[in-house]
Amino acid sequence: MTDTSHEDQSSTSVLDENAEASRSSTGSEERDRSKRWRLVNGSRLRGAVAAVSYLMVSFVLLYPILATPVVADDFTNPFAQADGGGPSLGDALGYGWRGATEGASFRIVGNVVGAFANWLLVFLSATFDVGISPLYAGLKFVMIIACAASIAWCWTCLTQLTERPIMFRHALGLISLTLFTTLQIHAYWSNDPVGNYPLVGFGSTALAFAFLALVLRFVREPTALRAVAATVGAVIAVG
Repeated sequence: MTDTSHEDQSSTSVLDENAEASRSSTGSEERDRSKRWRLVNGSRLRGAVAAVSYLMVSFVLLYPILATPVVADDFTNPFAQADGGGPSLGDALGYGWRGATEGASFRIVGNVVGAFANWLLVFLSATFDVGISPLYAGLKFVMIIACAASIAWCWTCLTQLTERPIMFRHALGLISLTLFTTLQIHAYWSNDPVGNYPLVGFGSTALAFAFLALVLRFVREPTALRAVAATVGAVIAVG
């Protein structure tokens, strides 16, 4: 009888120890999950703050270009397309396709995307009663940011082939500061496409450096997916 009682007490003691260990393990896992959740959300918050700060500083640096009114053919092109090709989106895409295939040059992507951008400018201007110049300012801002980002991406991919790679955010900060401050010297005093026709000047540059970045990624780590991405990028860049 005594042996049975002793065995029962030993079993109870073991069960209590297991339960305590289980509770301790569960509590540790919950603390780990809570810590990881705080770290992830803190990182996301810092990233969001950094992104907003970057856009605000970029807007201040680029304001002289963004505030420049659109003039000459850059101003009339969207309206000339709507008058000659038609007001609808289908008309705009058809206008771009005809311009790419029936003219002296063959630029499928450039003409179609340009025709879509012209249609969008007129559509937004008519729908929201906004002038063309502010809409052009928004398009300029997006294209210049895309240009800086693609150059920074290309630089990052290039340095990853060396022993001293640079982080993308560092490359973006350096490229943006250099580009946005020196750009004023040229574009503020001229009306050429680089300054006033965003898709021609900045869009094509962003596309070119993005294609180079895709090629560098393939060189660093050749895979079938990266080969396809570089090939598609080449077709779009040439088109």
